[in-house]
Amino acid sequence: MQFASLLGVNLRTLSQRRGAALAAVVGIAGVVTVFLAVLSIAQGILRTMEMSVGLDNAIVLRSGSDTEMMSGLTGDEARLISEAPGIVQGPNGPQASSELFVIINLPKRSTGTDANLSSQSRL
Repeated sequence: MQFASLLGVNLRTLSQRRGAALAAVVGIAGVVTVFLAVLSIAQGILRTMEMSVGLDNAIVLRSGSDTEMMSGLTGDEARLISEAPGIVQGPNGPQASSELFVIINLPKRSTGTDANLSSQSRL
C-alpha cells in the first residue's frame, strides 16, 4: 500500500520535475551505452583469441626467452624453423610467419616527451 502511494505521488509530480527526470534517464542511458560498448569490446577480444588459438598453432621463441619481446631470431633461423618437419606446407610454401615485435621511444608531437610505441613487422 505504501509503495502504491509513493508511486502515485511520483507519477503525479513528474511534470514538475521534467528536467531532473530527463537528466536521470539520459544519464542512465549513457551508462548503459558505455557498459554495453565495453562488454562488446571484451567479447570481441575473447572471440579473436579463441579463433587464433589451435592445436596446430605455435609460437617459437629463442631459448631462455619468456616473452616475444625478449626473443629474437635471425632470418636464417626463421627460415630453418619454417622448413622444419611438422610445419604445414601450403601451395605457396610453409604456413609460417616470422614477425618482429619491438618497443621504441619516440617523442610526442604535442609535448615533445618520450612515448613508447610498438612496432610489428613481418620479416
